[in-house]
Amino acid sequence: MIDSIEREGEWLRRAEHPELPGCVAEAPSALEAMEKLEQARRRLLRQLWDRGAPIPVPRPPLRASVPAASG
Repeated sequence: MIDSIEREGEWLRRAEHPELPGCVAEAPSALEAMEKLEQARRRLLRQLWDRGAPIPVPRPPLRASVPAASG
């Protein structure tokens, strides 16, 4: 998930993984925020793995709604 937030008069993009509490990143652009988030995700998963903690399972992707066929 990516949101725009204002921090001290500056607009930033905040990216986060809802399934990974505390796994967030902020940057001036969405692309930078996503790159930082990926680094944070890998770091967090490695920490969980090293501690033997359970790894959260991602939510399944949303299904696209398909209009009903007419006829």
